[in-house]
Formats: sequence, structure tokens, C-alpha cells
Amino acid sequence: MQSKEARMEEKESEISRLAEVGLMTPSIIHDIRGYLAVIKAYAQLGLKDFDHERMLSRFGKIVQTVNSIEELIEIFRSFYIKGEVVKREVKISEITEEALSVNSPRLGAVTLVKDIEDFSLQANKILLRQAIANLISNALDAVENSQEKIIGIKTRKKTNEGFIWIFDSGDGIPPEIEEKIFSPFFTTKEKGTGLGLHIAKKVIDAHGGEIKICKDFQENFPKINSKNSNIIKTAFEIKLPLRR
Repeated sequence: MQSKEARMEEKESEISRLAEVGLMTPSIIHDIRGYLAVIKAYAQLGLKDFDHERMLSRFGKIVQTVNSIEELIEIFRSFYIKGEVVKREVKISEITEEALSVNSPRLGAVTLVKDIEDFSLQANKILLRQAIANLISNALDAVENSQEKIIGIKTRKKTNEGFIWIFDSGDGIPPEIEEKIFSPFFTTKEKGTGLGLHIAKKVIDAHGGEIKICKDFQENFPKINSKNSNIIKTAFEIKLPLRR
């Protein structure tokens, strides 16, 4: 039989999870709307162009996006409601490509820099993809009004740790708000939910990793074709254990 203290702790844990569910709901709705926009775009293209090969490709994209919605619902059920993180061996190259695919409708307007060194790790593929997709979306938002619109992603394996950097040529993060950016509902965007970075941190924490603003741009970033040597203004560094 559980002690009174144990029952109280269990109750508090349940209340905390339910509060987190309420916290995440606006972000889940926002993500589903994004996926539906992708489906709508490919469906509209299909109505205008009946080329067989292109139609097959678009139907494939629609099915892939519907699968992403189903996976997002599963994330909500398992991670946000039950607090479960089921891990298996995954390749970081697959996760980064899928995270970029989630943001594909917006990538055509930017210069994308990719420097991917593949490595395997124990992770929940869906959750980690969502975290990286959120950071890519954040980078896309940051460069929206920039003259040079550059975003990038780089991965490296160092001993028993894997590193992921997501960077952009936006306006940068003012020092006075650096400590707040991972807080829920904190946003500097007019239409932002303030949950993208919070969810990313929650997912990385659940994998025993760390996420931070990266300062050493010159050391970690690939060469970028720009006349401005200091074009990169913001970068996030994710560090994940490869053996867990």
C-alpha cells in the first residue's frame, strides 16, 4: 500500500503533467495547422497540373504529411500526457532531413546551408525531429525581414556526444532576453506561441542532452558564401549523449 506522501507525490506529478498538456495544446494546434497547409498546397497543385509523375510525387507528400500528423498526435498522447520517451537507435541524418521537410514550404525563400556528419544515437525519432523542426522554424522566422536570408544546420560526432547546430542570419538575440527564450509563452514575434523553443528544450532534456545559445560561431560553422563575414547572428547548439 502506498504511503500518504507517495500518493501525494503521485497526485502532484499527475497535476503537473495535466498542466503541461494544457501548456502544449496551442503549439500542437499550430503544428497541425502547418501540416494541413502543406497538404492543401500539394492538393491545389494537383488540381492545376495533372502530370502523372508529379501527381504521384505530390500524393506521396500528402501521405507523408498525414503520417506526420498521426505521429504528432502520438507524441501528444505518450510524451505530454503519459511522460513516456520510447527510444531506439536512429540516424541523425534521417532526423535532420525530416525536420527540414516539415519546414519545406518555407525553405524556398532562403539560402540553406547543410553540413551533416552522420551518427547514430538512442532517441525518440519523432520527438527529436519535432525539436529540431521547431528550431528550424524559429530560424526561418528570424530571417523573414533580413536582406540576406541564410539558415543552416550542422552535425558532428565528438567521442560519446553528438552535436547539432541550427543557425541563421537574423537580427540575433539581445543579451537581456537570453535567459528567457526557453520559458513557455515567451516570444518576441507578433504571432508567435512562445512554445517552440520551450518544447525543444523539454525534448532535449528528456534525452539527457543540453541546448544553449552558441557563441563560438567561427569555430563551429561551415563556410558561408556571403560578403559579410559576420552574417550569422544566432545559433543554437544541441548536445546529446550517444551512449545511454
